[in-house]
Amino acid sequence: MPDTSPAEAIDQVPLTFSDWRPLRHVDDPLHKDLSAVTRVGDCLFLACDETASIERLRRLDDGSFGDHQHVALEALVDLPAGADGEMDIEGLCAADGFLWIVGSHSRKRSKPKRDEADRSQALQSMVEIEREPNRYFLGRIPLVGEAPGLFTPARSDGERQAAWLRLGKKRSALERWLAADPHLEPFLTIPAKENGLDVEGLAVRGSRVWLGLRGPVLRGHAVVLDLELLPKARDRLKAPPDRWRATLPQASARHSRAGDP
Repeated sequence: MPDTSPAEAIDQVPLTFSDWRPLRHVDDPLHKDLSAVTRVGDCLFLACDETASIERLRRLDDGSFGDHQHVALEALVDLPAGADGEMDIEGLCAADGFLWIVGSHSRKRSKPKRDEADRSQALQSMVEIEREPNRYFLGRIPLVGEAPGLFTPARSDGERQAAWLRLGKKRSALERWLAADPHLEPFLTIPAKENGLDVEGLAVRGSRVWLGLRGPVLRGHAVVLDLELLPKARDRLKAPPDRWRATLPQASARHSRAGDP
């Protein structure tokens, strides 16, 4: 039997962020909504699922991480909903000089407010299922070395360019591929919290990209997407024909929340 008991923490590392209040769309301190993290050299890159940005912390002499740098992704990639659209970043991975980023690819149903007096209005608000196009981002950004162990994301670095799968206000490239899969197609328009499509993990090695899905779970099996992504044009990634597949390991947090390889 596999060991499914929770892992015990062996140490804690303090993280220090600068003032979060000037940031758009952020109502709570950044540390309350962190959704993804990856490390390269002396840098921690983190994401808050309420923004279209990433946060860089640098390892300090005392072993903690600080010297916070906020990086707005609107300057590095083209987002269909612009800087004001939530990306819901759920996976980061540093590999081969790039920072890979993936959004949740999920839809959401409007949630009635607890103090909403009109019950009919509350029920009507739940009819709406929202698709936010920035959430469907999957791509990579060059990391440029500033100093030993210190890296900064950039749109380009010589021949290395930021690149991503085609986005659209109605459908992304990944959605189009998944729509051809009979197991996954029925879940593409279902909200994440109702067992719809929901990306929650990312791992990269070479041109191979793995996406761990929190949903859908199919008869007790989680889904991991295995893709091969190659540069196509200046800012585009593509998958060769038939070079993606879905695998179904037994459902568990270990599988659905894949981390760095």
